[in-house]
Amino acid sequence: MAAYRELLRTPGVARIITAQLVARFPNGMTSLAVLLHIEQITGSYGAAGLVLAATSIGQAVAGPVTSRWMGVWGMRRVLALTTAVCASALLVLTLAPLPLVGYMAAGLVAGLSTPPVQSAVRTIYPKIVNSRQLTPLFSLDASLQEIIWILAPVLITVVATQAGTVPGLLLIVVILVGGGAWFILS
Repeated sequence: MAAYRELLRTPGVARIITAQLVARFPNGMTSLAVLLHIEQITGSYGAAGLVLAATSIGQAVAGPVTSRWMGVWGMRRVLALTTAVCASALLVLTLAPLPLVGYMAAGLVAGLSTPPVQSAVRTIYPKIVNSRQLTPLFSLDASLQEIIWILAPVLITVVATQAGTVPGLLLIVVILVGGGAWFILS
């Protein structure tokens, strides 16, 4: 525990950890929100599965590509661009009346433009702590990351079932843009 206390006293560490957790929070919400939204508007879990598959394929393809782009064009530029495109694609998926193929295309674009926050933070950590603190920092990050996978699905389920899937997806866009901006500016 002493290593974690020392780590959190290091200037900038707590801010970066918190900002990146908020920026990554939509990752734990989006799949479930898209599934619920598309099923609600089409009445078909099959259609929802197709849109979710397109989104997932986009995420799988984009991970290595956007990480490489950060090395070429810079972290902030890539994070800002992917955040803006992803938010726009999610807004289209949420608000535009589209045929199934249109929802699939919007999902694919959202997946392709998922901000590479995790890759970015892994390049930042070695720059803000000494080598002795790096292992505890990655350990703390991995532990705190579990908050995303525990709380995010619960939050989106409550919002989607109580307020609707549109407010749920709009909440994701707000967190995506707000968390992304906070992380980029940190």
